[in-house]
Amino acid sequence: MDSRPWLNHYDAPVRHEVEVPEVPLHSFLEHQAHQRPGRACTIFKGASLTYAQVNDMADRLAAALVKIGLHKGQPVGIFMPNTPQFVIAFYAILKAGGVVVATNPLYSPREIEHQLNDSGVEVMLVMSNFYRRIKEVQPQTPLNTLIVSNIKEQLPPILAFLFSLTKEKKDGHRVELDAGDLWMKDLIARVSPLQRKTLGPEDLALYQYSGGTTGLSKAAMATHRNLVANTLQLRAWLHTCQEGEEVTLMAIPLFHVYGMIAGMSFGIASGSTLVMVPNPRDLKDLLHSINRYQPTLFPGVPTLYNAINNHPDVKAGKVKLGSIRACISGSAPLLRETKETFERLNLRLNDDGSIAIDPYFETSRRGIFAVGDVHGDIKLITVAWAEGIQSAIYAFKEITSPYWLNEKRLRDHKITMIGEKITQAARQTPRHGTSRDE
Repeated sequence: MDSRPWLNHYDAPVRHEVEVPEVPLHSFLEHQAHQRPGRACTIFKGASLTYAQVNDMADRLAAALVKIGLHKGQPVGIFMPNTPQFVIAFYAILKAGGVVVATNPLYSPREIEHQLNDSGVEVMLVMSNFYRRIKEVQPQTPLNTLIVSNIKEQLPPILAFLFSLTKEKKDGHRVELDAGDLWMKDLIARVSPLQRKTLGPEDLALYQYSGGTTGLSKAAMATHRNLVANTLQLRAWLHTCQEGEEVTLMAIPLFHVYGMIAGMSFGIASGSTLVMVPNPRDLKDLLHSINRYQPTLFPGVPTLYNAINNHPDVKAGKVKLGSIRACISGSAPLLRETKETFERLNLRLNDDGSIAIDPYFETSRRGIFAVGDVHGDIKLITVAWAEGIQSAIYAFKEITSPYWLNEKRLRDHKITMIGEKITQAARQTPRHGTSRDE
């Protein structure tokens, strides 16, 4: 009996295993800043930052975090939507040796308070329109310092000026900071990069909180090796990705590990330009970004694809979708009907050998895929799990964290059960000739 039946579902160019280098996650950003310093790393409302600029800002902010007392392994919060500031803050925390704790900006005060207390966050980077919400819960948490950014800091000059006149005060972005809190732009402007702490692959990089649908949200602990491996998995699976040529539509939230890895980390590792969409529910803005920047990669969720399918401008052919060569679908099953509607609209999920990936099984546990424990050499990871899409599981070694924050290790028999379920599903899924036939 074939012990790894999922391998039969791989596209021919996809390797059965990937080598995971012993580097920190931010090494992808540093590599691109060296190889492609002038290429746009982020685009936000028409303003772009190059890889060299993003890396330099992250270096400076990392130095500032160290200067205010951040130590290796200390959790640092991010409370921001999809903006260039999130990307800079994320990599700055890693470069300073900290552990990222990204929180959903839509959370209630009670949910925010729980995560801050559970993780022990003392420093948080926050967008100015959320500043007062965080200040409300601060007295009940360990939080000491807020580092604040105004969204207009990364807007084009004309838009920033108009924003100041019409929206900044009305929408709550204009704030006066309390004593002890700091402006992110000031820290970046006045602090020079410092020699960073040495980080190993087993050092913690992320506390990723579950959605809390079955109780209080819990944090899975992910190491640099976990996230580097997840990034390289996806890079190997999307074998048609062209290094330094892609444009990624970054509409799924970066505070969720799916967007963080399948969007941001994968995009940066491949030298892609990230088109930042702070509110994916604003379909007018999202479709404008598609028309203007012609993205080639689009990680999303079925509800978002359905909304695009049914938008009158898309149906009327006013939105140019043909640039998108690969989509990734997560958080829920991607139905065949949704996929086929996209194809009718010339959004080709499987064109040029690319496929749709659905990180559906236990997405919040260990990165964007469902994985086993560190016990044993082979780890199981679902890469496509939905009606109408091939079932596939990636095998690789020594990458996953074995425990939740503040909880005991997962028991071996639970991991065995997960592996058995995945294997059974892979065997039951009919094999088609190629992903193009799906």
